[in-house]
Parts: sequence; C-alpha cells; structure tokens
Amino acid sequence: MNLDSMNWTSKLKLEKYNNDESLDSGLPDEVVEIEGNTALDLGLNTIWKLVNGQSSSDGVYQLDSINTHVGVGNSSATAQSSQSGLLGSNKFYAPMDNSTVIYPVVDNNVLTVRAKFGPADANFTWNEWGILNGNPDNLGSRDPSSIVQFNRKVEPMGSKVEGSTWIIIAELIINAT
Repeated sequence: MNLDSMNWTSKLKLEKYNNDESLDSGLPDEVVEIEGNTALDLGLNTIWKLVNGQSSSDGVYQLDSINTHVGVGNSSATAQSSQSGLLGSNKFYAPMDNSTVIYPVVDNNVLTVRAKFGPADANFTWNEWGILNGNPDNLGSRDPSSIVQFNRKVEPMGSKVEGSTWIIIAELIINAT
C-alpha cells in the first residue's frame, strides 16, 4: 500500500432561491450538486506557504471569514492546474456568508465555505467556480500578488437572474489514499 499519495476533490451544493419568499422559507426552488474540480498550482503552493508560517506581509493571507471568497464565472474553457483563476468575461466574487456559522470551517480534512450571491449579484450564466483567498480590496483588480484561487471547476450551473439569490456551500477535501 502506497501511503505517499493524497487525493484532492470537492463537493458543491448550489441552492437556488427564485425570490425573497423562497429564501425566507429556507426551501430552495432548486438544488444542484457537483463533485470534482482541478486543484490550481498557485493554490497548492499557497497551502505550503501557510504551513510554513508565511503571512500577509509575504502576500499570503489566512483562510478566514474576511479573506476567503467564492468566485463564479461564465467561462466553459477546460480547467487546467496551470490556470490562476476564473477565466470568464463575467466574474463575481462573494465573501463568506457568516449568517449562521463563521466560515470557512475546517474539520476532518475538509474545508467548508458558504457564500451568498444576492439579488443583484452575478446575474449571468454560471459555468465555473472556485475558492479564492487574499486581500478582499484587490478582488476587483485580480492583483495576482494578493489573490490566490485554490481550485477551478467547470460545469454548467444555470443562469442567475436579477431578484434571485443563490447560495454555494462548497467543500475542498484532502485525504490520504
């Protein structure tokens, strides 16, 4: 048995609420579940930097409720580990939704994040998603020195329209195989 290998994967649950009434009820109008993703080289390198104790002064930010975001975009280009982030012409980065629990949460080799995309946010076709970390002031500029995306998954999720709220609950899972 080879104990030197690890497995990286993800699970995404997308709750779609068509209006405030369904959001208030807590009953989504649709739920989409997606598994798998591509780990990005920059994200893996950042994990090692965090393990090594580097900090924001080194351009490395903790995975916490301030610096962690979920991004969505409209690109359908195949995910590759050498990519540095979302590729779509339309992109949106949502902060952690800390309304019930302070995210991200780490437990049993799983990083769990939750982000809410409100009625005016990310109203375009969603084809890609990923978890990002870094200085939130630079999300608009995508300054590569302060924003790192850990993963990228390409899969059609639907078209979000104004007035709807979509919530992503995603897990990054690392296990010894």
